Amino acid sequence: MNSTKRKSCQILQKKVFHCVSLIIAMTCHAETSYAENAKELSQLAHDYILTHLDKQLKHPSISMTQLSVVAGKPKCETPIQIHFNGAQRVGNVNLTLSCEKPRWQQYVSARITGELPVVISKTDLLPGQPITANDIQLEWRANNQINNNHLTQLASLTNTSARQFIAAGTAITVNQIKASVLVHKNDQVNIVASDGNIRVEMAGIALEDGEMGKQIRVQNTTSNKIIKAFVSGADTVSVE
Repeated sequence: MNSTKRKSCQILQKKVFHCVSLIIAMTCHAETSYAENAKELSQLAHDYILTHLDKQLKHPSISMTQLSVVAGKPKCETPIQIHFNGAQRVGNVNLTLSCEKPRWQQYVSARITGELPVVISKTDLLPGQPITANDIQLEWRANNQINNNHLTQLASLTNTSARQFIAAGTAITVNQIKASVLVHKNDQVNIVASDGNIRVEMAGIALEDGEMGKQIRVQNTTSNKIIKAFVSGADTVSVE
């Protein structure tokens, strides 16, 4: 083999070696640079949602918006942080996955469905009618039938009355109720004053209507002095 042929062969070998090295480098880069791929990120978000569901939600179902394959991120050297973008835990939600080193973020969308509790009227309620424990009950309904105005706890209707007609089976909203008047103007009331272990009770006359917790004017029937007191129960007021 003459020198010209040997030189050509050496050049060809170098080119082949360079191409093979480049292919190996590209293959290794593809395998190691995107350890958190789109599927893995979606699974992380799904698992996070499962552990942070609304505690009242029954029969939960989670559907994730599929991430594009280009959503793959460089391998995170620190634990990936996840949080909801907002207070909502039911319906359409958004989450952020982030890494400190190297720094990156990925947004994930999901839809959470299930059943939530809501207060239901067991009987027809007339305007002004006081609502008692026998008039209401809790039922679980699909989350898309419930909004922020619906009442979800029976205790929230304590000392309330219907503001308007409420048909039996209706999911009650905050706009349909009002605080019940526990003390009426010119009613005789019991005035309670306490300081530590000392408790004093006096008779009085209410000078205005009052709901639970409202401050009203009351006249002490013994001294005829007019004081301000807080409604603490039916025909009962308290002074500090």
